[in-house]
Amino acid sequence: MARVKNYLHTFEVVTFIWCSMLFWACDSSTFLPEIFKSETKDTKQISKKAANQASKQVPISPGKLSKKTIKILGLKTAAELGQAHSAWFLEDETGNVHCQTSRVCKNSGRCSQITLRNLRQAAPQNVIDFKCLAVDRKSCLSSQECLKRGNCTPKQGQCQVESNLDCFQSQRCRNYGLCNVEQGVCVAKSDQDCQNSLACQDFDACSFKAGLCVNKEDTLKNCVYGCVRSDQDCFCHPDPPKIKLPKSVEPACLTQCRQQGKCALSEQGCTPRNHQDCESSELCKSEGICDYKAGKCVKSTAGCARSLQCTLVGHCVLHEQQCVASSVEDCLSSRACAEKEACQFQAHQKSQDTSTSSATGQSAADPLFEPDSKPSQLIQSGDCVRTAQVKSCDQECIRFGQCELINDRCLATSRFKCRQSETCIKYGRCSPKDGRCNALSTQDCRQGLNCKRFGYCRPHQGSCIK
Repeated sequence: MARVKNYLHTFEVVTFIWCSMLFWACDSSTFLPEIFKSETKDTKQISKKAANQASKQVPISPGKLSKKTIKILGLKTAAELGQAHSAWFLEDETGNVHCQTSRVCKNSGRCSQITLRNLRQAAPQNVIDFKCLAVDRKSCLSSQECLKRGNCTPKQGQCQVESNLDCFQSQRCRNYGLCNVEQGVCVAKSDQDCQNSLACQDFDACSFKAGLCVNKEDTLKNCVYGCVRSDQDCFCHPDPPKIKLPKSVEPACLTQCRQQGKCALSEQGCTPRNHQDCESSELCKSEGICDYKAGKCVKSTAGCARSLQCTLVGHCVLHEQQCVASSVEDCLSSRACAEKEACQFQAHQKSQDTSTSSATGQSAADPLFEPDSKPSQLIQSGDCVRTAQVKSCDQECIRFGQCELINDRCLATSRFKCRQSETCIKYGRCSPKDGRCNALSTQDCRQGLNCKRFGYCRPHQGSCIK
């Protein structure tokens, strides 16, 4: 009997536990699904809202168009056109006889036919006018304008650039680094955009400037008056010397007179007439090209000492055709020392295979060079640099996998670091080569989002292509 009681007691305990579990499950089912349903519903609503905001599409059905839709498409109403008893219609595939196979559809994505019809006449005689417009995103995405320029979103009947995604999937992003939208145009907004482009690999156009990717040397050459070339950018004087043109300047030579001192018109074009022409030019104030010799404006030590190159970056002495820094005193007296901490003089390395020249260092090949008063061998040439050149590679490591600081440069040396970088995740450049992360194999490309999204899955010269 005692054994039977024990079995009954055990059975009661197990039964109680099972009933409790069932009661909890039944009670929970009344509110848990509601929580999950509400979360799923909210998530779907957010995703749907984000998608609608990204595409900005307005679904339009074939048939008569409302006044609101007409305004959205950028059209004038029939009343505004002076066409009484008329209306605009969006044609279906059967009625779209003009736009679907036209060149504007293939090139610009304007594949939908919008027809102005007279409501008092029967088809097809009731057609007053028609236009080919972009109504849906699908037509824009299949157009050449989308592929080349990023015009992938329909707006006011045209395919336009409306988001960074539009730019990102265009050839302009891939080829030229123009991956961000600004006022309806794809532009570059950072050095990273440029460094990920084919223009950087093929033409060294890796520097961002004014919405474009340009060669660094070109960037430095294009400094406006009042600015001189510095290590990374144009370094500008807050109040540059004013240009005062000499008297009796030839009208056709006004621009060249101001910029280069070429104020007179001759058979060879605009040329300088005297020392005053040269000294009043922008080149004299900026680069020390102030002296007049043999019909040309040439550099001189006095010109370098008075130039903006001396004032801004300490390049105060003429040496081998260039204004250079020759001592720490030149650097200490410059604005670059005060504003950029570029106070240390760093001498240029002398080339071992330099051809022998005269004691003055004169070069007959350069007309903008005047022999110096001192022998060039006695002049030290160099630049003014920051006292502390060591920097951190943290940002370069995260973005480009260039984590090792070698000779003041951040270089990629580790495949592991490359694979963790943004350039691998986005562009499939996951293998180190020549100090940078490159796409060297199909496996590299397949790791990038560009492969999954746009089919850039084949390696070519360090990048991934279709």
